[in-house]
Amino acid sequence: MLAAWSVIEIILPVVLIGSGYSAWTMLESSIFLPFLYSRVRCCHEEGLPAQYDITSPEEMQLILDAAASLNLDVTTLDGKISACAVPAFPPHFGEWSRSAKCVNKAYVQNEAQSLVGTYLPCQKVVAMILMPVGGAIADVHGRRTVLQAYIFMCAIACAIFLIDCTQSMWGIGPVILAGMFISPCWEAKDTMLTCCIFDLSGTSWQTKIRGLSLFNVFCCASLMAGYGLGFVVLCQHLTTYYWFWFAQLIAALGLLLTTSVFFGETLPANFVRSVELRQLNPITASYDMLSLVRKDWVLTFLLFHSFLFYMQKVGFLTQHFSYMQRVGFSTQEAVAPNILGTIFEMGTTWVVSNTAGKVGCWKMMMGGQMCYVLSHIFWGPLLFTVGHGAPYIAWMFMGVGTAIWMPAIMAVMSDRVEEVHQAKIQAAWHWTNNIGIIAGAYIWNRYFWDATGNGLGRILPALGSLAVCTLNVSMLSVIQTLVVDMRMKHSVPGSSCDSADTRRSV
Repeated sequence: MLAAWSVIEIILPVVLIGSGYSAWTMLESSIFLPFLYSRVRCCHEEGLPAQYDITSPEEMQLILDAAASLNLDVTTLDGKISACAVPAFPPHFGEWSRSAKCVNKAYVQNEAQSLVGTYLPCQKVVAMILMPVGGAIADVHGRRTVLQAYIFMCAIACAIFLIDCTQSMWGIGPVILAGMFISPCWEAKDTMLTCCIFDLSGTSWQTKIRGLSLFNVFCCASLMAGYGLGFVVLCQHLTTYYWFWFAQLIAALGLLLTTSVFFGETLPANFVRSVELRQLNPITASYDMLSLVRKDWVLTFLLFHSFLFYMQKVGFLTQHFSYMQRVGFSTQEAVAPNILGTIFEMGTTWVVSNTAGKVGCWKMMMGGQMCYVLSHIFWGPLLFTVGHGAPYIAWMFMGVGTAIWMPAIMAVMSDRVEEVHQAKIQAAWHWTNNIGIIAGAYIWNRYFWDATGNGLGRILPALGSLAVCTLNVSMLSVIQTLVVDMRMKHSVPGSSCDSADTRRSV
């Protein structure tokens, strides 16, 4: 297995582009929900439903104290504050709704989360159309062209967000459309970058994990940069995000130029062929992609396992910003636990890059899922017991879990198909993940989240994720036992991530 610095030297161009793209993506992600908050309007003439009246004594006292410090009048009636009687606090106050057009915090949160429940599924449906086609083209024409197309789509999305900031009378249409164009910045982009890493790191599964883990170290650093920039932006307590999206547009165009000038093609020349019409059809491209999976029951299980994982993970993460505000975090501090999690993820990926060959893929996947079980225990049952520090601990476990689990499952899937199908199998994985994301975004935002809930309802999103993670750990344990007992032969002769792991497990 190649030494770490030798691997870094080989994958350096991918590291540079991937790090820049990851920082751009994370900055967009950390700002997106506050941006949605800023768009929410509510009609004071018609009022709001009674469920949005402020009835909690603790919350009422916070509002009254904040209003008194600003010499603002607050009317209380029958021991409650009417939904629309909350004063318009300055943006830097914790009781501000984060919308300049609606003062009721709970209403703003519910409206924003409801929009997420529509926005994210639409975004992921587009990604599911893109990835089979992109994967098919990348396996015959090359990775760079597909990656450039993805970056260009993100630039278009920023332009649409810019228009939305100036033309709010168009409703949610521009946001949904922008979400469709920005979809490649997640799984589709990761598919291409992963294939580039595997192209450059050779056929050994140990080297693949090392290359991917080292790549993730640099990406984690760029994620921290994205979170840090997000923190700076949120500290400004913006009421409009026009200049933010303008800066993101310029950054996307700069990334596109950099990819064109400094990023070479990684697909081996002997694999390059002409693109066929069948590969441009999303239906036939999806069929060809999924045909790789149905031939191998281990791959089928791994995709189902990953579907459940991303359903709970993204379902919860789409609302964790609102979730953290409910437990006392300010807008900007809500980013801080993410940064801590990224630091732990970066450190863990470095450790994984040096120890993966000794531990084995299945054990890594089990360990990663156990970390997520622990994280959701802190998000849920222990949240109010531990208090303000619980989200920090939870993000720490999430960072470690991601660093352990992700390179292992990607290496197993890569190792179970031929080199000519690398982009398609990675696209199949992300394609399945998107189904989970769509389901999670809808279920968690429509059924688990309620800004007016109390008691168990306050931690219901975390409890749902905890249940799914526990199921995943149980299934992995059973499947690992079956793989060991059956002495499975690998689909690619002479190289095996899980058969090597099996020998160590016997």
